[in-house]
Amino acid sequence: MAGGAAGPPCETWTVARERYFQEGHGPRPLRDSDNLAGFDVLKLHELKQVSTGKQLLGVSVLLLLQAWIFGTFFMIEHPEEPTGERSASIWRLTCLRYLMGLPDIRRFRFLQGLFGAPSAKPTHLLFVRAPEDTEAIFFRCQTTNRAPSAVSIGRGEDGSFLTARLKVYPPAFCTAIAQCWWSHMLQRPCCIEPEQPDPQFLDAMQSMHSRLDPTKAQGHGPDYNPKVAAGVAQN
Repeated sequence: MAGGAAGPPCETWTVARERYFQEGHGPRPLRDSDNLAGFDVLKLHELKQVSTGKQLLGVSVLLLLQAWIFGTFFMIEHPEEPTGERSASIWRLTCLRYLMGLPDIRRFRFLQGLFGAPSAKPTHLLFVRAPEDTEAIFFRCQTTNRAPSAVSIGRGEDGSFLTARLKVYPPAFCTAIAQCWWSHMLQRPCCIEPEQPDPQFLDAMQSMHSRLDPTKAQGHGPDYNPKVAAGVAQN
């Protein structure tokens, strides 16, 4: 296992749902700090959302633990831990609290807005065996030194939720993750000779987690296959 990265869905955890209490409409909270697994009474579609989120987070945590056992790289991305005492967050789960206390597991905070996201989007990244130069790598990959002031909460003019646009990582953010991964690989006993990340490695990371052309409305999902996409374009 060369390493891995995971970004389990945050739609059932986001504090943006708490606006429901002030506005009385929109998606309502499905969890709180006392009910991190989800409320006992939910609508059918809400239950499906919570169930899917739990399963994908569970797989991510198992992979992270496996990476820690075998001494390789892994990363989990999720919104930063909120300050509100009642707010739900994966970082308040007992299993995550335990993992964060293990050696060689570190949590970092970055603003995706410094890498091209439309709003600040504070994010926590939990690394297994993060390279020593992790923070320096992310600093070098920033596209700006000032986070955008826009807020991605509520609905846009077209009626879509503004939080949806934050589901795609900015390309520069993907590059930083890929370079951390590469730096870890170079520091392992079986390190690879090249001093710079292989271009195909960076392209694969960007294709999996971001849109390569920021002017296009849709980005590439985790099942994106550039060969298949090229074939579709030709047809």
